[in-house]
Amino acid sequence: MSSNEMIMSPTLDYPFKAEPQTGDGSAVEVAPGVLWFRMALFASLPWINVWAIAEEGGWSVVDTGLHSAKTIEARQAAFVDVLGNAPVLRVVATHMHPDHCGMSGWMVERFKTRLWMSRLEYLTCRLMAADTGRPDLTRLRVRRFAQVADFHAPILRIVRPVGCQQLLGTEPNGV
Repeated sequence: MSSNEMIMSPTLDYPFKAEPQTGDGSAVEVAPGVLWFRMALFASLPWINVWAIAEEGGWSVVDTGLHSAKTIEARQAAFVDVLGNAPVLRVVATHMHPDHCGMSGWMVERFKTRLWMSRLEYLTCRLMAADTGRPDLTRLRVRRFAQVADFHAPILRIVRPVGCQQLLGTEPNGV
């Protein structure tokens, strides 16, 4: 077989001897200070891979899992059993899919820490969460978000809803 040919395997091969169990809060150390967890999902995709990275004085969590009772239970077990009740110093959401950022609010509130996420992904996530089909409620949520995010008026303005609510304006602080 030439080096250009690829063979498809029906299974995934991981370079690690062990894999974390799905949804029980257990982890596998994949490098010094880097822990691999699996949080339960549903349907054809049974889990999401999430990570914890050791820092001085605590942990950074990369991706959070879907917000559900099962994930809360698994996260609480992980905080006690694997992370040793050390604080989470930052929560990093790689993108706005609910399985990657769904527990972000819960974790940020619990540990009184900050969410690290690109502005575009964060705004898209907030926009989708606010799209209830009720323009007045959406308008209030966007105004409240702008206040909390310390955006300067008139940065955001609501435009007539078309599918997902649209936000138009300039970037804050001239960025």
